[in-house]
Amino acid sequence: MRPFGSTLTIPQRLLLATTLATSSALLIAGTTLALLEDRQSMRDLLTRRITDAEIIGLHSATALLFDQAASAEATLAVFRLKPDVENACIYTPDRRLFADYVARDIRCAPSPTLAAPGHRQSDRGLVVTRPIVVRGEQAGTVVIESNFDELTQRSQRIFWSGLAVSCLAFAIGLLISWRYQRTLSRPLLELARTAQVVSDRKDYAMRVQGTAPGEIGVLIDKFNEMLGQIEARDRELLTVQAGLEERVQQRTEELRLELLVREQAEGEVRRLNAALEQQLEEVTALNSEIESFSYSVSHDLRAPLRHVSGFVELLRTRAGSALDETGQRYLGVIANGASQMGRLIDDLLAFSRMSRSELTQGDISLDDLVAEAKQEAEREAGGREIEWVFLNPLPTVKGDRSLLHVVFGNLFSNAVKYTSRAAKARIEVGWTPAKDGLVAAFVRDNGVGFDMKYAGKLFGVFQRLHRADEFEGTGIGLATVRRIVNRHGGEAWADSEVGRGSTFYISLAKADANEEGGAA
Repeated sequence: MRPFGSTLTIPQRLLLATTLATSSALLIAGTTLALLEDRQSMRDLLTRRITDAEIIGLHSATALLFDQAASAEATLAVFRLKPDVENACIYTPDRRLFADYVARDIRCAPSPTLAAPGHRQSDRGLVVTRPIVVRGEQAGTVVIESNFDELTQRSQRIFWSGLAVSCLAFAIGLLISWRYQRTLSRPLLELARTAQVVSDRKDYAMRVQGTAPGEIGVLIDKFNEMLGQIEARDRELLTVQAGLEERVQQRTEELRLELLVREQAEGEVRRLNAALEQQLEEVTALNSEIESFSYSVSHDLRAPLRHVSGFVELLRTRAGSALDETGQRYLGVIANGASQMGRLIDDLLAFSRMSRSELTQGDISLDDLVAEAKQEAEREAGGREIEWVFLNPLPTVKGDRSLLHVVFGNLFSNAVKYTSRAAKARIEVGWTPAKDGLVAAFVRDNGVGFDMKYAGKLFGVFQRLHRADEFEGTGIGLATVRRIVNRHGGEAWADSEVGRGSTFYISLAKADANEEGGAA
């Protein structure tokens, strides 16, 4: 039985090879693009539903707190504009259905089957479950169920469009291949005919007529040249030709594999770079939105807070003598709460400004800067006896003086505050070399310390490791430290042990690269 294609002519083989290569390439490319588009569409749907759940949770928190189901259902009514949403439900913390939106008579799931926060695929589509959190506590749960109708329609459109484009590309490629292979096959056919005649007739006076481009032309010329010598050298020539063809084939295969590997590597690098750039843009935009939101909320809270404080003072002035001891205590609690809220708002506004203000870079002597911050900390200590120890002269660094003053002010303020229960407070200041050519300044105290397993919360906004009745504060100071140090290209971290004090480090760029390292 003859192998497939053994009876085909050279033009037919070239056309067949081109057809198979084009078909395979179009099939692989189309399948790959369809799969990637399907996965991206699913990710986009999940992102939209998670965003919808977060927004619904934000707008429904007040309704849950004040048991206003009608308000929550009005919020859920926005899904009338989104035909792919089958239903949306809000549950109370005790898993009771609070409010719902139903698009196609598909009711909300019974509360006993309520899933944990996250997402999953059901028989009808995608189900997203998100908690509604108010002041660190879960006030309820929002569940949104979407169908895949839109994704299915989109996949069908992409399939038929891709099929049409593939057919058109295949037809065009086939036409071009047919036209081009004729210019290659004609010289080869002539060469084959001449070789056949020479073989049959043993007429070495025959020559291949015509010319051809590139390697085929060279082959024809050499063939014509060799015809005059073939009788004496045909055996040697056949051996050399066989070896040459084998080496050419091996080298061609090696080059093809090398080119394929290089193209795959370059494609992967481009894909990763594009993904990283997109993620960076998304994170930058999200951070900007969060900062703007924090600034706006903090700024808008000032006016009502001033009203609360003002009317408390008016009430104390006007009716203070008429109130009993309990009433006076209530007024004191309200005034203290308003004062604490004011400090929180001021700290939050200052924290937001840290990201908005432009850096004014310059050479800064940390010795001078620390001396100023130390004087302010001593005034804050209110006459307490504190032993200040400077382990080594501090280096000169590059940075914004006003922002770095805030950093050391917060670090010293923390050290003074958390050494208030020590028999003899001791605060040490020094520096040590850090990675990437930076220097790490540190502030060490012998205060109460903290458990290192909670170190991940240390530099977060409003994250406190001690109760407010133990040590006062807003929980923004260390978050401000990390934000400023990160803007300077450095890092902030801490080391501590409960009952044995804490050490806070910040890494900064040195102004003088030849400066020697200090002792830790």
